Amino acid sequence: MRDGRFVLAAWGCLAVGFLAWPATGRAQSEQSTAPGGLLDRLAGLTESDALSIGGLGYFRYFYQFDGPDDEVGTNSFELWRMYLTVKAKMTDWLSMRLTVDAGPESEATATTGPAQWTADPPPEGYDHTHVVSVPGDRSYGVFVKYAYFDAALPLDLGLRAGVIPTVWTGMLDDFWGFRFVAAEVTDEERLQRSADVGASLRWKMPLRLGNVEVTFLNGTGFKQALDGDTDKTMAARLTLTPFAPCCEALAPLELGVLASVPLAQEEGTGAPRNVFAAFLGYRHDWFRVGYQFFFQEDRSGATDREGMGHAAYLRFETPWGVGLLGRFHFWDSDVDGDANLHTMKLLAGAFYSPVRSLTVAVTDAIIWTADDTDADDPPAENTLLVSSEFRF
Repeated sequence: MRDGRFVLAAWGCLAVGFLAWPATGRAQSEQSTAPGGLLDRLAGLTESDALSIGGLGYFRYFYQFDGPDDEVGTNSFELWRMYLTVKAKMTDWLSMRLTVDAGPESEATATTGPAQWTADPPPEGYDHTHVVSVPGDRSYGVFVKYAYFDAALPLDLGLRAGVIPTVWTGMLDDFWGFRFVAAEVTDEERLQRSADVGASLRWKMPLRLGNVEVTFLNGTGFKQALDGDTDKTMAARLTLTPFAPCCEALAPLELGVLASVPLAQEEGTGAPRNVFAAFLGYRHDWFRVGYQFFFQEDRSGATDREGMGHAAYLRFETPWGVGLLGRFHFWDSDVDGDANLHTMKLLAGAFYSPVRSLTVAVTDAIIWTADDTDADDPPAENTLLVSSEFRF
């Protein structure tokens, strides 16, 4: 009898619970979504000065009109890149950042020396090898793109250490603003990497005159970050806005200079590529135009080579989020050689930003190689790109 009363009481409590649950659930839901509720508190945490979480997603579709016979008509949807970033401000002078990068990568690998020796064998006596990617079937890979501490020092100095951005490609990506359409020219032609392991020292000039940054890097890039025992590289960038303090019309004028040199200068050792570049740009609310010259002295192979290139940038944007984009670059990897190794690439199209978190661009990418510069010859490749950038 006692057990029967217990079972009856249990069923009674369960029935009361079911009857009360809708009202309780509504109250909890209203409490969580009301101003100051749980969701607001979580959103406030991620948007606070102490912690921020955000990211970028590059999704695109491409269709190849012209190219090698076996590639004409190739088309595909592609999640080109996905970045997730966490930033934390630990003190008034110390902060940190972690960015994870996901995107299509080659599955096939080979064992070789540093990345620049995938085509040329290492010098005699060099016994360090590591695994690098080579052309093959692709799948999605995940990498740590950035992971560093950033310290604000007196006299407008800044110190950064870890997997850090390199000094040049990020500046040009920021100027043009279409990294989701194409990588920066010096990154695309493999003169510079976008991130590497090392340390940097920055100085912000007074009167908004510009900034200086010097980095010491492993020289192997963030995807082979642990294979940097001989490739040490020093790079320095000077950015100037000389008319910012005095002339409103010329204040948007930007000048940049890059010098990147290996710390091991002997032929066949270290990262034997000297890279120099200069940039001139004008950044207006409605338009941006820029020009870049870049030069490389390459001693990674059996013979020395000097490469030279030019790039021009255009961005026109209306207050309604509609605009035009364009970029042209020429690159000759062996200026003085007998072989004709130059390439030209044109990107032209339009873009639209319906909301702050989304930009969509439709572009035509045309590539001419050394054998296709005659006006009567068709382009080597002609590809339609529909690219999008999601910001969150």
